[in-house]
Amino acid sequence: MEKIIELFNKTADGNGNVNLIAECNGYVDGVLKMQFSRSPFTYPDTMTDQEIIDDLRNGVYAIYF
Repeated sequence: MEKIIELFNKTADGNGNVNLIAECNGYVDGVLKMQFSRSPFTYPDTMTDQEIIDDLRNGVYAIYF
């Protein structure tokens, strides 16, 4: 199973942050088979999507990897 962190509903709050929904999903042959987590997060708007994904993977979502 391939585990992927995906970001959804990313919106700027006007105060230098972005609010988003992050999902950690499990795929088999490109088909979604399991959703491990879906949670709201706030990050500085200076971070790229990849930096956010890396932070989640090494932090709160580390238990899935």
